[in-house]
Amino acid sequence: MMSCFGPRPKALSPVVYPTRVNAVNSVQNIEVPHIHPSHTVFNRHTNFVHRHYYPHTTSVNNTVSNQHVQMGPTAAGPGFPGNVAGANAGPGFPGNVAGANAGPGFPGNVAGANAGFPGAGCHRKRFW
Repeated sequence: MMSCFGPRPKALSPVVYPTRVNAVNSVQNIEVPHIHPSHTVFNRHTNFVHRHYYPHTTSVNNTVSNQHVQMGPTAAGPGFPGNVAGANAGPGFPGNVAGANAGPGFPGNVAGANAGFPGAGCHRKRFW
């Protein structure tokens, strides 16, 4: 073909380049809930403090004792005089005080105590 301007140049196939990509970014925020539970425990501790007390009391006991010391011969009877002048006793029984006369088997200890049976000369009230 002929053109007015001369022959037409011969055309080649086009060169195609790779597609250029232009990126336009758009952001959409989506909330994803993450749950982290927590718990507080109040532990109440009860502690018993046992206090031991030891109260102490004191007391006083007073004792009284008597001693009778014979300052002379202690045996009376045949061959031995009585402890006090005039103390006469029955056979084998000492008389301890002047005028104490005892019957058989009962020593006389106090002046005027003439014992012939148990309780003679005793002025106690009887409850039986």
